[in-house]
Parts: sequence; C-alpha cells; structure tokens
Amino acid sequence: MLSRQGIEIDVVDSKEIVPVTDSTLISDNPKYVNDDELLNENALCNLKNVWLHQRKKTKQLWDEFAPSAFIDVVKKSPEYRYCDSVPAKLDLSAVVKFTAPLFQQAREQLSTQQQTFEQIDLTQINVSHLKSDVKTLFSLLMTKEFISNSNLAESEIIEKLTDAKLIPNPKDIAVLLMFVKRKNLTMWLPLMDFTDVPQAHVLLNVMAQEATFKQFEILNSQLQHHEYSSGVSLDPFYFFIRGFSELDFSFFSADERTKNIENREQKHFIRYFTEHPVTIREFHRRAVAEHKAQLEEQYQAIIKHFPQLEIDTVDNFFNVRCP
Repeated sequence: MLSRQGIEIDVVDSKEIVPVTDSTLISDNPKYVNDDELLNENALCNLKNVWLHQRKKTKQLWDEFAPSAFIDVVKKSPEYRYCDSVPAKLDLSAVVKFTAPLFQQAREQLSTQQQTFEQIDLTQINVSHLKSDVKTLFSLLMTKEFISNSNLAESEIIEKLTDAKLIPNPKDIAVLLMFVKRKNLTMWLPLMDFTDVPQAHVLLNVMAQEATFKQFEILNSQLQHHEYSSGVSLDPFYFFIRGFSELDFSFFSADERTKNIENREQKHFIRYFTEHPVTIREFHRRAVAEHKAQLEEQYQAIIKHFPQLEIDTVDNFFNVRCP
C-alpha cells in the first residue's frame, strides 16, 4: 500500500543487525562508568538546586521563619534592608486604563487629519488631569513611538514632547525601572535631575545589574556624591555581580549584534569597577557565591576580572528577593 503512494522503506532482517559492544557510543562522557554513578551525580545536582532554591526567598518569606542564628543574619543583612527602599511595582492594568484614551486621540489625528506620525500635535492631547506616573509612562511610550515611526531627530522628539508638557518625572522610579536598557529612557536621562530623588540609587543598581552602561554612566554622574562602600547599603558593584554573564549569547540566539552589544556593555562595567574599586563586603561574596554554586565557569569568569572576590565556600549564601 505504501509503495503505491510512492513511499519506499528499506527492510532489514533483525538477525543481520550487529549488536553494539562499544560502550563509548552510549555515552561520550567517560566520567560515568555505570548508571549508578550517573544517578548519584544527578541526585547531587538536584540536591544543590534544592539547597539554592531554599536560600533564595522574598523578604516576606524570610519573615515567616522562626528566630535562629541564621535568620538573624538574614534580617540584619543589607540585602534584607534594601527591600525597604525598592518602590512597589507599577499596577500596569490601572495605568493602561488612563493611557489608552490618549493613544486613541493620537490615532484619530492620523486618520481624520491625514497626518504622518511626526506631524501629530501632542498639544491637542489633554494631559493636565493625569497623575505623575501615568504622564511619565505616556511620555516614554510616545517617545518610543516617535523613534520607531518618524524621521525626527532625538532633539526634535524631545522638543515635541516638552512643548506638550510630556516630560518624564525623575521621581517616578517605578515607571523608569520598566525602561532600563531602552533608548527612550536614555534620551531623557541627561535632562532629568535625580539629585533630590531618594530612590534614584535603586534605578542605578538595576542599570548595573542589567549591564546598560550608557544609562548607568549618565545617572551615576549625578549620584557620585553617594557613598556606596560604607557597608550600610548595597552598591552597584553588588548588582553587577548578580547580573554578571560571560556566556556566549550565540547559544541562545543567532543575533550576532545582540551578542556583541552585551559583551561590549560587560566590558565597560568591568573597566569601570576595575578603575573604581569598592571595599569588598560579605554581601559581595554572597552574590558571587550564587554563581559559584550554580555555574563554576561563570564564577571563574568573575574572579578572572576581580580576583578579590574569590571564595572557598558557598555555605553562607542567601538571597533576599524584593517584590
């Protein structure tokens, strides 16, 4: 029946098949000489992952533990205290409810007045009633739209939004955190004054963790009067270690440009923290301990650049995740 459909299948008698006797064909890893060793290795790996998972919790979950010497260390740590300075995440569903009508007004201009996107008159959109965080979000989203859909220069985009009083507020840190690594935030940063914004260091730390050096450099120039090495608060170096990666991005993506950008950003930060070393604290060691426990190659890449971070054990590791 299959042959009438043009499908030919070669049939081989099972008696003619030569059995495989070379065990190296079964596994290319000579480390495992039998199934028991492979199972033991997998069991140890699983135990390590469980241990790591148990040491990484939100501040709220750490609060649920009964007092002990270890829990006392966690609750007195800079990682635990840092969560008090992190702004609550933005309620996007609530914000979108207010921004959707504004975008609708812009679309109506395009359809009824036969305009190109760069001809949209933002001054016709009433934003005076908006809360600050909604206005900041709309400003950054419209900046993105002009970048993508017009031929306006960056300065012209800034001028257009400024004329419409659509200027991001540096105090809206929860909104700005959503645009780390994005060009629309990078455009506005030099025009924003963060000197009297208490949570600005949170934004700076996320820039270090996400390895976006241009944004970090702009904001850091305003915040250099802060002392990060006192041991009282987490510093950008800690967050850079947390986010550090020298993995070849081509394993995950064929986008060579993305890989080159990521590598270049990492190098900028490595050079910066080499030229501006900080006093190594226990929280820095805990950050590198996570890499050592999870991926030895990553840990080796870190201490290659920062040998002062070399550690012998990961036993004291814990992590406090902020909401």
